[in-house]
Amino acid sequence: MEERIERLVKWARGEKASPYTLELNLTKKCNLRCRMCWLRGNQSNGEEMGDEDVKRVIREALDLGVREVRIPGSGEPFMRKKLLLEVMEMVKERKAKGLVITNGTLIEDEDARRIVEMGWDILTISIDGPREEVHDSIRGVRGAFRRTMEAIKRINEWKKKMGKEKPVLRMNVILAKDNLSMLKDMLKLGKRLGFSEVLFQPITIFSDEGRKMHVEGEILEKVLKEVEIEARKLGVETNVQRLIEERGFDYSEIRRLIFESLKGKEGFLKTLCFEPWYNMVISPEGFAGPCAVFGRSEINVRDHSLREIWFNLFEEYREKLKNGKFLEFCKNCCVPIFLENQRIRRELEARLNV
Repeated sequence: MEERIERLVKWARGEKASPYTLELNLTKKCNLRCRMCWLRGNQSNGEEMGDEDVKRVIREALDLGVREVRIPGSGEPFMRKKLLLEVMEMVKERKAKGLVITNGTLIEDEDARRIVEMGWDILTISIDGPREEVHDSIRGVRGAFRRTMEAIKRINEWKKKMGKEKPVLRMNVILAKDNLSMLKDMLKLGKRLGFSEVLFQPITIFSDEGRKMHVEGEILEKVLKEVEIEARKLGVETNVQRLIEERGFDYSEIRRLIFESLKGKEGFLKTLCFEPWYNMVISPEGFAGPCAVFGRSEINVRDHSLREIWFNLFEEYREKLKNGKFLEFCKNCCVPIFLENQRIRRELEARLNV
């Protein structure tokens, strides 16, 4: 957070700074068939970037000054395992911070060894049930739970053999009707397996199946309060308190809330969203945007260098947001992004002595 704020302060004072974060989506392919997955409502026939394009992007990003590379689960990153591990090693050779989100089912023993040996920072593993039948039902493939558990065991064994603390393990758990009564068991599972955090994620509805699994707000809030009490008892770090706070926001009112939060602000502090000043997101097809919800754009890394994209082509995004105009994809904004912008604004206000 500290370095990211420092870069934003430069922008606020009329200077330019490099992106702090690169979010690189390697693939939309996946070996599971998760019932709630966004891919069920968003199929793309676009050609994914080739290996050399991806590696060039990583080199350019690190040369540009990116300090954190995130490889999220737009699809399953380990579907392109050879490339993924090479990219991870490139990131760590340059001493940048790295995060990968995975379902864990494709991590073999040699992969686990390399991940631990390179000193990868954070491995976020998706687990949606404390037992095989629950997890496999949600993930749509029999045996998924067993393979994920085997991968976690391999990672932990290699960490022990090498005497290393990394990668830090985080657990992602969706909040669905199927597992709502088992969330306390997920905390216990996370503690037993050595996870540093158990993070719960409400379902975003992309399909009829996702709609069937969705949990209503009032029911969810009641359950989360019970989970928070259990987490404190167990000493397990979670995002439950933040989720409870978010339940107080109406997602349909995001735009109104943003404008209300800007009352009395001037200059850079009146910017609608700060993401285009510190973050670059790249889709598997090479499209570049400043936010995970940007979808497609006219900007592609196959046609432009990251330097040109960041310092020139992203200026259109920045000018609109500085002038109080939402971008097309801002209609898909969510409460976590809004809250993160509020936190950044407070930090900037303090630094700029406004």
